[in-house]
Amino acid sequence: MDKRMAKNDTLYCSMFNHHEVVKKLLNDHVVTPAAGTDKDQLLLDGFRYRRANNSQVTWRCVRNNCAGRVTFDGTQYIKLTDQNHAPNPDEIIAAEFKSKISERAITFDDPPRRIINEALLNIHTDDGTTIPSYTSSQRTIERNHKRNGIPLPRPTSFGDISIPAELRITSSGDRFFII
Repeated sequence: MDKRMAKNDTLYCSMFNHHEVVKKLLNDHVVTPAAGTDKDQLLLDGFRYRRANNSQVTWRCVRNNCAGRVTFDGTQYIKLTDQNHAPNPDEIIAAEFKSKISERAITFDDPPRRIINEALLNIHTDDGTTIPSYTSSQRTIERNHKRNGIPLPRPTSFGDISIPAELRITSSGDRFFII
């Protein structure tokens, strides 16, 4: 993958063997909870930041050996010090994916497979290698379910089981399950 930064705060990524170039404005920002924690992360300009010393306005790079800092003045983020490394779009994609599955696991009692599949719908096929493995994602969801007291569904009778209509018919059109 070739990644180039333009002068107008735009990141261009091109994939080898693919005839497409992806453009992303780097002044876009997202504040998201870090997966598995109750701490916020700021995704800005292709970098990940964490709050600096419990500050509400100053953020520092998540890399310990980097002095990159930004501050929020109420309307925009202002760079205080530069990073000592290049932006990593793959890291941002993985952080956004982890945040999405963690948020969904906290608010819904959906099974891990459904949460992961819904989060994967928003991931480009070329970015599939940047996201965590299925097993890792499943464990993240199960930990969030357990931490927030969301029980696993335990039907006590056949009537408690709800089978969606699209799963009641086989690919040849026959009824799969008789109710």
